[in-house]
Amino acid sequence: MVFVGGDSSGGKNGRRPQYPPFWLVASVLQDNQTSESIHSGVRNTLLSPRAPLCDEVGLFDVPMGLKFGSFDDLIRAVDGLQKQDAVVEAVLRRVERQALEIDPETQFKVMWQRHSLSVEQYIRRFTWDESKFPKARAVRENLEAIVQSVTKIDEEVRAKVSVWHEVKQQIAAASGKREITSYAHRELFDLLTPAVVQPDDFVETEHLTTAIMCVTKEAEEEFLRSYEKLHAFVVPRSAKRFGVPPDKDGASLWRVVLFKKGLAEFRKAAAEKKFTVREFTYSEGMYKEVSENRTKMMAEQTKHEAFLGRVCFAAFSDIFVAWVHLKAMRIFCEAVLRFGVPPNFVSLFLRPLSESKEKKIFKELDSLVAPSGLFGNRFYGKDGADTGEGEEFFPYVLLHLQPFGS
Repeated sequence: MVFVGGDSSGGKNGRRPQYPPFWLVASVLQDNQTSESIHSGVRNTLLSPRAPLCDEVGLFDVPMGLKFGSFDDLIRAVDGLQKQDAVVEAVLRRVERQALEIDPETQFKVMWQRHSLSVEQYIRRFTWDESKFPKARAVRENLEAIVQSVTKIDEEVRAKVSVWHEVKQQIAAASGKREITSYAHRELFDLLTPAVVQPDDFVETEHLTTAIMCVTKEAEEEFLRSYEKLHAFVVPRSAKRFGVPPDKDGASLWRVVLFKKGLAEFRKAAAEKKFTVREFTYSEGMYKEVSENRTKMMAEQTKHEAFLGRVCFAAFSDIFVAWVHLKAMRIFCEAVLRFGVPPNFVSLFLRPLSESKEKKIFKELDSLVAPSGLFGNRFYGKDGADTGEGEEFFPYVLLHLQPFGS
C-alpha cells in the first residue's frame, strides 16, 4: 500500500496545518469486486501524478462481524452512533484545547500496541481492538462502553483542571496588584525590595515613622515646596525619592519621616493636596518569607501543569482511539442499513488535498464506487452541478473525521 503526505508531528503546535478532514467511505462489493480492487482503482485515480486530488488513500479496516440484533436495533444503533459521535468529538476538542493552553507546542500522539503514532499513522494502521470492544458484543453495548469510558476521562480531566485553576488563583491572589501599573494602587511589596531600599530609607522608632507617598510628575515641585507644611510633626528635609522608575503616568514614590502621632492628620492634609499616602510597612524578613512562598507556589503550579499536560496527552490518545472505533461502527451500521445483509462492503479513508478538490473527488467516487442497480448517483442538475435541494444522496456511505480542531 502506498501513502502520500506528511504527519501531524511536524506541524505548528504539534499539528499539521488544517487540511480538510479525512473522508471515511464505504461502498458495496458487487460481482467479482474485492476490497483490494476497489482500493487500487480509487487510489490510482485520486493519487494520479498528473492531477492528484487526495493526499492519501487507504483501506479502513472495518470488521464485517459486528453484531447489531434486529433491524429495529440497527436503526437505533445508527441514531445512537450519530448522536454520540458529536459528543465524543466535543470532549476530544476540549481536551485538545486544554493541552494546548498548557503547552502550545504539544505534539499529540496515539498510543497503540506500545507504539507512539501520529493520528494519521493510527488511521492508516487502524485495526479493531477486540480486547476493548469484543465483536461478539452488540454494537449498542460497545457504544455504551465507549461513552462510559470517554465520560470518565472527561470527568477526570475536568477535576484536574479545576485543581490547576485553584493553584493559579492562589498565585494571583498572593501576587496582589502587581499587574496594576499605577503606583497609587499597585502592590508596593514588589517595588520597594531589598535591592531598592537603603538601610536608612525607613525610620521606625518609638515616636517616628515613615510615610510612603505617590506623587505625580506635575505635582513634584509643589510637593517638595509644601510637604514640610502639611503637618508640624514632619521632619524637615526628610523627603527622599525611591530609586524605582516612574509609573505609566509618570508618578514616583517618595518617603517622608514624621512623628507617629501626626500621621493621621498628615494623611488628610496630603489628600487635600492630591498627594497619595500609601499603607506600607517595610520588612526585609517578611519580603524574603513572601518571596519564598511565591517561589513554592510557582513550583507547585509548574508541577500541576506538567501533570495536567501528561493527563491531557493520555486522554487525547484514549478518546481518539475510542472515537475512531465509534466511526468504524457507524460505517458498519450505515453500510448494512444501506446495502443489506450479509455485510459485504469495502471501507476506505481519503484525505483530500484541499476543499477545492472535493467536487472532483465526488464525481470520481460516483464513477468508481457507485453500485449499479441502486438509487442512481448523486442528484445533479443539467450542467452537472449539485441541485442543492435538500440533503445530498450518496450511493456510498460517507463520514468525515477531523483529527484536530481549528
